[in-house]
Amino acid sequence: MTRGCMGMRWGSWLRVAAVVGLVGGAMTLGRAQTEAHRWAQDVERAGLRLGLELQALDGAALRPGGTARLRIRVRSQADGQALPRILPGVWIDTAEPRDGKAEAEHPTEEAACAQRIRRYVRASGLNPQAVIDFNGYDVLALNTDASISVLDPRTVFAGKTSLKASLPLPGPGVDWAADAQDSRLFVSIPNPPSVAVADLLTLQPEPGVSLPGPPGRVRLQPDGQRVWVGVARASNQGPGGVALIDTQPPRTMRWLPLGYGAVDWAFDPAGWVAVVQADAAQVVFVDPTADRIARREALPAQAAPVSVVFDAVGRRFWVADTHHGLLRSYDHRGQPLSAVPVGAGIGAQAISPDGRWLMVANPTTDEVTVLDLSSARLAHRIRVPGRPVEIAFTPSHAYVRTLESASLTLIGLAALETRPRVQTVPLGEHPASRRPERPLASALAIMADGAGVFAASPADNAIFAYMEGMNAPSGSVSAKGHELLAVRLVRRGLREVDTGVFEQQFVVPAHVTEMWLAVAIERPRTQYCVRVPLVPAQRPPLRWQLVWQSLPERDDRLVVQLHGVPEDQLPPRLWLRLFQPGQPALTVPAQASAPGQYQAALPQLWPGLWYVHALPPPQAPTRWPYVSFQREDHEPK
Repeated sequence: MTRGCMGMRWGSWLRVAAVVGLVGGAMTLGRAQTEAHRWAQDVERAGLRLGLELQALDGAALRPGGTARLRIRVRSQADGQALPRILPGVWIDTAEPRDGKAEAEHPTEEAACAQRIRRYVRASGLNPQAVIDFNGYDVLALNTDASISVLDPRTVFAGKTSLKASLPLPGPGVDWAADAQDSRLFVSIPNPPSVAVADLLTLQPEPGVSLPGPPGRVRLQPDGQRVWVGVARASNQGPGGVALIDTQPPRTMRWLPLGYGAVDWAFDPAGWVAVVQADAAQVVFVDPTADRIARREALPAQAAPVSVVFDAVGRRFWVADTHHGLLRSYDHRGQPLSAVPVGAGIGAQAISPDGRWLMVANPTTDEVTVLDLSSARLAHRIRVPGRPVEIAFTPSHAYVRTLESASLTLIGLAALETRPRVQTVPLGEHPASRRPERPLASALAIMADGAGVFAASPADNAIFAYMEGMNAPSGSVSAKGHELLAVRLVRRGLREVDTGVFEQQFVVPAHVTEMWLAVAIERPRTQYCVRVPLVPAQRPPLRWQLVWQSLPERDDRLVVQLHGVPEDQLPPRLWLRLFQPGQPALTVPAQASAPGQYQAALPQLWPGLWYVHALPPPQAPTRWPYVSFQREDHEPK
């Protein structure tokens, strides 16, 4: 439910609305190149040449419901030079026939395009929106009930849920990471020990990866090829380590055994990885090109390295030894450089975006210590009451989250040269310590334009939106029926993959034969709308009929049968969602036990009325209804 008005700046495209009606049409260079799997067109306007391209990724044709890639090249009209950082605003919508009234109101294609883009830019929860908006983002909430809520922050009117979708997990998650394209999400699940994978384009779960022990922190290496997952201790009570998992199927895993304790690491994008474990008095340097331990640097007795960061400017690793209260630095080849005394109890670290300042939180002394990385000397000790545990940065501020205070502390970066400027912003009514669950995943997510944060308050079960310069949050969102723990953003916009080349993948709108592609650039001002034909979707020959064979009225086994699907197209598993009225949902996997048959082993179910819903896989053309059963009145095993 949305409380208050978000009042967000969703990026520079809000300013386009004021000027878009004044912009003329674009010059099209030749006819569009249309093939079954690809559509392309070049457009010139206001000194720019835009190369527009849509290409099918999952088949031989651009079809409704298929996955495609949008690519836009921005070049100079004069010399063809690629132009960086001129990010287009892009929308994809269904192509509707123009009626007589529309013709009268907008007699030219340029006027109709201007009106259409104005509508897209001004879209909110009450106004029509494009089917796909490449300029916004979604807010993801990690929940206690083994699910992820996908929230639309544009839904700003009272009484309407902001929940777009709910992604099931095999168990409650503790940390997560997304790839650079925000197309896939990887979530560490302690029980069962695994990494869950979700497709953020289709908002559907994918097959996960089992682990040798309960995982903790999860991060993608800089090239995006693998996911690193820390395991404090293996399930056979052996030492822990790091699981290296390929991001692409079949997602094979390489295990690096290390020692005991919670694992943290930092990447040198051009070299090694520094790995620390809280209960292992050493820093391990890993060569990721060979998956081998290149160096072990022993620490003094009782040392407790709890966090590590990489200083890209000085090309140094900084390790926080919480027991001795030292920030220990190492060069990119693992050679020790210095040890800066900070104070026992230090924990989380973060480096400012410009690489100038290193901040480390100390929850035992209610301080944030600031290190000047240009000289490797302490610059400030800033008091932050309430046990600071997390630090995040925008270009202008550091944000500090605490456990015992229902507020957010801002530290201005520009003032660190002289005297720090500190601001406290109230955040909800209850401190984070009121909730026992404390995941590793961040409670702070920087807004897409860098002008504020989304801050999760688990004790208030809300995500607050704060804009820099304000004295209080501008509003909050929550996912009805879920209890949230952490927050992150999923960007829907294009990425600059090369100089002047912008790309993004998307799912083509279903049940249409033609769609609109609308493009607008603010400086220099231009706009262009074009209809893109699609190959008609093939009628699904599959029935995808689901039959409930056994409901767990007495035992803890649930069996379903899938009919009308060839054996080679059957999914490897189905996801089942069970809940009792008024209670959080339970999501469990149903594994294939025979061709077309799926069986789920359920945890303890209490007596009473239960509802169960099978979530169809992405290729299923239909939705399956809920069924209910009455659990017999007996003690759960």
